[in-house]
Amino acid sequence: MTTNGIMGIYKPPSVTDNDFSDSFTKNLDGCIMNHDCVLLLGDLNFDMLNDKNCKSISDIFDIFNLSQ
Repeated sequence: MTTNGIMGIYKPPSVTDNDFSDSFTKNLDGCIMNHDCVLLLGDLNFDMLNDKNCKSISDIFDIFNLSQ
């Protein structure tokens, strides 16, 4: 039986990328351990068009094999 999970997330602009990445990784890891398929919804406040400004979130996407 396949289980699906939905994760809503928001990163306020005042939160540092490192603090957010640590928290996001822990929560995402827990969600992935309990579900076969996870849908992420939210506002991460990262400029995905600028490789330098989104390195931490891009690394997480690579580690967890996520896509948008």
